[in-house]
Amino acid sequence: MKFQNKERASDNPSIPAGLIPRQSKKKNFLSNLGIVSIILIVIVVFFSIEKKNPKQVKWEKIPEGVEAPDAIITGFHLISSYEGHKEWDLIASTAKLFQHQKKAYANHIFAKYYKNGKVVSVLRADKGIINTTTNNTAVEGHVSLITENGTRLTTNYLQWVNSKQLIETNQFVHIIKGQNNITAIGMVSDANLDNIHFDKDVQTEIRNVKEIKNFDKSKF
Repeated sequence: MKFQNKERASDNPSIPAGLIPRQSKKKNFLSNLGIVSIILIVIVVFFSIEKKNPKQVKWEKIPEGVEAPDAIITGFHLISSYEGHKEWDLIASTAKLFQHQKKAYANHIFAKYYKNGKVVSVLRADKGIINTTTNNTAVEGHVSLITENGTRLTTNYLQWVNSKQLIETNQFVHIIKGQNNITAIGMVSDANLDNIHFDKDVQTEIRNVKEIKNFDKSKF
């Protein structure tokens, strides 16, 4: 009966089983040393590249399709006149100018409208767009127009057509004029609200004497 040794014998019969020659150990050592050297070289190269090319600051870019303004003005003031007579002037907290569009996008708007050199009404709105060529203006957000005689218009959107010297809207309007409390959808009028033409859904109520007496007139 033959018994097999659990330990594998070397191919060389002169070397006892389980023993590794010194030459093999040297080869393994050199192989491991070569791997470590390569890793160290890679690390050194990586850090040298980082020093030569430091990380750049990422600037916030305007999204594609959005045009950057040519100028941003604080305390924007625009005056429109015809033959030396002032028609209106507009003040805004800020405005972004786009020369290609020929438009100015303004915030927190306050405007005055004139007739024969006299202020006939004042307008306030959250924001608006002014065509810098035609001087047509569209405003929206808490729009209010108050005339010299105390007539008050409130709406969410209003346009000023400069060539016609008219204001117009296709949205809901609320007007307090004398004894009348008027609501409607859409309207066209002069800046003094003397000649108003409503589009539809016109409703009128008569205000009581106390409301008329306590009504706050415009302070120019």
